[in-house]
Amino acid sequence: SVNSLAARYYTADRPPDAEPLYREALAGYERARGAEHPRTIAVRENLGGALLSLGQHEASEALTREVLAARRRVLGDTHPDVARTLLNLSVVQSRRGNLADARASIDDAIARTRVSFGEEHLQVALCLRTSGDLHRKQQAWQAAHDDYRAALELRRRLRPDDGDAVFLLFHIAFCEARADRHAEAERGYAEAIAAGEKVFGPDRSQTRSAMLQRVRSLTALGRHDEAASLALDLLERTKRDRGADSEPVQRVREALVEVYEAAGRPDEAAKWK
Repeated sequence: SVNSLAARYYTADRPPDAEPLYREALAGYERARGAEHPRTIAVRENLGGALLSLGQHEASEALTREVLAARRRVLGDTHPDVARTLLNLSVVQSRRGNLADARASIDDAIARTRVSFGEEHLQVALCLRTSGDLHRKQQAWQAAHDDYRAALELRRRLRPDDGDAVFLLFHIAFCEARADRHAEAERGYAEAIAAGEKVFGPDRSQTRSAMLQRVRSLTALGRHDEAASLALDLLERTKRDRGADSEPVQRVREALVEVYEAAGRPDEAAKWK
């Protein structure tokens, strides 16, 4: 169907291709089933997600609010889909910089999701991760850390080796680093690297990002030889995957400069400038 094709494009990170197909599918559902049929509302919400990915934040928020109002009318205020839409609304509001509104929406979504599904549910973990993202955007590092940690522990209980755990490990370590807890950050990045290599493979961008941040944590801890060795390994991986003149390679070179300058080895630092 047109809707299924749109979903495949969206999942493949091709929102420009997905957006017109979602519009076509929405028009078809509205004609066949009516504007407030649950399936029609779901397609409308998917269109809002595509618009968000395209940077059309105002249009996405307007559509998401339409979906929220429709779901409350059709399904009732306590239906789990209302909580899911509040979660999506919080993401849109955060992207628009409306952080107070986003916080109200995500807190409401968390409370409703716990009522609907109980504490031990992946949807609760998703809400907690989204709450952590918002705290991180507000630079509330400890609050973000705590939400990410709670989401990670929940995912580990419910779905071991889940790919989202890799991102949560990275986010937790990032919060530790921003709070100047570099030893904890270094251990967290090491764990994220090991998990990333297991889940995604050694050359995925998620694994390389964790490696780069671990280089910086090792540098902050004064463990310069370990930092340089890891950075050189990362440099070769990144060259192989992205090309010698790519921006990611340049970022690794800059990290090497930082390592050698911090170690008091300016001649070696100069080689990478």
